[in-house]
Amino acid sequence: MNAQQMETLGIARTEAAAEAGFQPDASVFFAPNATPEDAALSPALTEEQLRVVGASYDLTLSCGGQSTAVRVVMTDTTPPTISGAHDLTVSVGDSVSYRSGVEVSDNAEGEITLEIENSYVDLDKEGDYPVRYIATDAAGNVAEKEITLLVVEPSDRQEEVDRLADELIAKLVTPDMSKWDTCYALWKWCRDNIKYSYTAGIRTIYAGAYEGLHDRYGDCYAYYATFTLLLQKCGIETMEVRRVGGTSDHWWNLVNLGDGWYHCDSSPRRVGDTFECFMQTDAQVQAYTDSYPEHPNYYVFDPTLLPERATEIVYGS
Repeated sequence: MNAQQMETLGIARTEAAAEAGFQPDASVFFAPNATPEDAALSPALTEEQLRVVGASYDLTLSCGGQSTAVRVVMTDTTPPTISGAHDLTVSVGDSVSYRSGVEVSDNAEGEITLEIENSYVDLDKEGDYPVRYIATDAAGNVAEKEITLLVVEPSDRQEEVDRLADELIAKLVTPDMSKWDTCYALWKWCRDNIKYSYTAGIRTIYAGAYEGLHDRYGDCYAYYATFTLLLQKCGIETMEVRRVGGTSDHWWNLVNLGDGWYHCDSSPRRVGDTFECFMQTDAQVQAYTDSYPEHPNYYVFDPTLLPERATEIVYGS
């Protein structure tokens, strides 16, 4: 294809940059808004090739019944991703595992460094403290995420909550039960035995669990906190999920029984609603949200705060 033919077809260049991690698009070789509908690149690059920053690949650009040789050079301008960083609550004098459950990933190969800026934190003094996670990839792209560390005075009720939780687990869980059966038993107890109340209490796990285990009532945070404490005592991985947008707050759990992370919400549904949010995929909770237009954003959340969720449906449909 000569220069005149290239100009006729709108091809502006035969070498262009492509973002690492993504298949190059034929449009990068054309002037803006001048890409023909039949423009295509071949062959497709492998996943390994796409991640190599600085690598160049000779491809074939086809359009208008003609083809020409082109070259793409892989670049990286996309910041890394920080997942699993969420607000934390500890008691005065406790230590903090800032990196627990936090993962970083990138669209290109190379080392990613993760720094934690916690210079404002005073674990010996009650208060809210900002903590920043700073991830830098091999190309120098930077991503930041800020969470709040809540340092609270140890609850006088903590021993009571632990006692109630241990007694309940002893009644519900037997040594021969699988993680799945254990999780379901704890989830169902919270769902069936805590009465919903719109009165919001202090937002700490032990305060919420006190409402659930002792008072047997509370808002969605009490259900989340009670279920969280029971799961943790049984050695089951769980994380907080919090609604984004909508007209009110909502909390529920992300649970990993060994086959990936799934959504579990032990708080009750609307009257007559038979949906059971137990070990649900993103698609399942989104389908429920879509079916509930009078309460928008029911299960809308920020996925960047969480580890990758499983997609295989294991409960419900």
